Amino acid sequence: MKNVAAARVGDIVLRGNRHVLIVAVADGLARVVPLIRGRTEIHRSDVRLPEAACLSLSTHNVVLRCCDAHWRTNVFAPRVGQADAALLSDVTLSLQREAQTREIEKLPAGIVRSVLGRGPRIGDCGRKVGGAPSD
Repeated sequence: MKNVAAARVGDIVLRGNRHVLIVAVADGLARVVPLIRGRTEIHRSDVRLPEAACLSLSTHNVVLRCCDAHWRTNVFAPRVGQADAALLSDVTLSLQREAQTREIEKLPAGIVRSVLGRGPRIGDCGRKVGGAPSD
C-alpha cells in the first residue's frame, strides 16, 4: 500500500506522475490545479510558481495551469511543497477570472463589446464600399 494522506489547502502533492496544488478542500474532495513545466506557451490563466514554493521540486519555468482545475478525491501522496498565502490568493483570483471569462464566452455574439481595438477610429468615415480604392 502506498503512503497516502489527506491534503490541506496550499499543499503541493504528487497525483499520479504529476504535481498538483490543492486550492480547496470540501467533503472528502480536493480541488487541484496542475503544475506545468517546460512550456513556452502561456495560457491566460497561468500563474508562475515562485522559487520558494517547493521543498524538493525544481520550480524553474513552472506555471500553475488554473484553467485545468478539477475536483478529485482527497487522498494524495505526501506533500512536496507548501504554497504561501500570496500564491494562493493569486491562484484564486486567476480561477475566478477564468470562470468569468468562460461565462462571457458562452454568450451569443454581439452581446459583449470587443476590447480588441477594432472599434471606430477618430476621423474614420467607415468602410469604403465599391469604387476605386482611395488614400
